[in-house]
Amino acid sequence: PRSLDRELPTATTALGLPADRFHELRHTALTNFGKTGATVAEIKSFGGHATIAAAARYWHDSGERSRELADRLGAMA
Repeated sequence: PRSLDRELPTATTALGLPADRFHELRHTALTNFGKTGATVAEIKSFGGHATIAAAARYWHDSGERSRELADRLGAMA
């Protein structure tokens, strides 16, 4: 992991991508997994976390699902 943390920013910058650390891929993976509709328990399991609190540090609301749910709620009115 340390080698990847050293080399990944150089490689991604050369490709015109953000110079993220390798560990950032964990956040991306869990966030994308959540976007597929995975439950909190599934996200926790996928990330290998013992608690929901630990998993929550790695997945982030992109807002897309919130907009979709708001649209569905509006259609009900």
